[in-house]
Formats: sequence, C-alpha cells, structure tokens
Amino acid sequence: MMKLVPSKAVGINWDVLNGKDVGEDPFPGGYAKLPSARVHNVQVKGRSILPEYPEKNVDWRAIFAALARDGYRDQVGLETHIFGDGQVAASHASMKAILKIVDPGFTVPS
Repeated sequence: MMKLVPSKAVGINWDVLNGKDVGEDPFPGGYAKLPSARVHNVQVKGRSILPEYPEKNVDWRAIFAALARDGYRDQVGLETHIFGDGQVAASHASMKAILKIVDPGFTVPS
C-alpha cells in the first residue's frame, strides 16, 4: 500500500510484536520489508522486552541499532500490555529495559 501513496507525509506505525503470534519474523525479516524512511512511530510492548516473557522477546538492541543506522528520528512508544496488579511495575520495568538499551550507562535512580 505504501508504494501506492507517493507522499512521505503518510507513514507507518510499526508495532514490532503484532505479527509474531501469526509466525511473522518481525526483525530482521519484517523490518527489511518496510520502507524505513516512512516509519514514523515504533511501538514496544513490555512482553517483547522483559525477560519474564522469553517467548515474546525480540532483539530490541538490534532493532534500535537498525533504526539509528537508518536515521530514525521519530517516536517510540511503550505499550506494556501486561495487565492486572503488576501493570504499573511492569511499565516501570519495561521503561528501564528500554533505557538500558539506548543508554548503556543508565542507572536507576535511588
């Protein structure tokens, strides 16, 4: 569809984990098929970054490196998608995991 829309103002929201449950290889395979210059939003689901959910994990370190290599400068959103009593704690843990990838010197404030 993106090939049919000539304007670069129309972009893609790439939710990396969405296709994994139906057998898609989100990275590197799925990413390689995207017109990277038209990706304007990337979604991180908590289950894809937290070690407690190994079956859902994707290689976010490699994904962030590819985005940086391709000049990505837009938004990254966190959708924890872990509900119930642990939702807030999972959101905090997910954000800490993201920060450790994008800033290896990151330490959690006391």
